[in-house]
Amino acid sequence: AGSGAANAGLQEGDIITAVDSTKISSMTELQSALKSYKAGDKVTLTVARQSGRQYEESKVEVTLSSAKDIQQ
Repeated sequence: AGSGAANAGLQEGDIITAVDSTKISSMTELQSALKSYKAGDKVTLTVARQSGRQYEESKVEVTLSSAKDIQQ
């Protein structure tokens, strides 16, 4: 089974800029924001993806998975 992010279409190099309405500017902030959720919760990620020389922002709904689920 893949991660919730992979299943939602996130790609390597995508930059998560928000979880629901919480702005994210570092890995620490992302980890902190995700602590209030559990596996199975749905969140909306705002993601910046490089397109040529610029980034395009989009919103993606992700069902969170646990580390245990990803390893199976």
